[in-house]
Amino acid sequence: MYRQYEGTPTYTQQSRMSDKDVITDVLSSVKHMSGHYHQGILEANSHDTRQAFLNLHDYTLDQHKNIVESMKSQGWYNPEMANPRNY
Repeated sequence: MYRQYEGTPTYTQQSRMSDKDVITDVLSSVKHMSGHYHQGILEANSHDTRQAFLNLHDYTLDQHKNIVESMKSQGWYNPEMANPRNY
C-alpha cells in the first residue's frame, strides 16, 4: 500500500547530504570512471578509440586533482603519509 502525500515533500536534516558527502561521492565517481577509462585504453582496438580513452582518462585525472585540492582546503581529505619502513 502506497501512502499519498499532499503538498511539497519536506526533508529532515538527517536525509540531506552535506557538502562533504556530495563531494566525497563525486570523488568516488571520478575514481571509478578513471578505472573504466584505463581499462578502455588497455582494450581499445584502434588508435582513435585508444586516444579517446586517453583523453578522457587525462581529463578525469585533472578533475580528481581539482576535487582533492578542494577537499583538502576544507579539511575533508587528509590521507595518511605512507611510511617507507613498511615497504
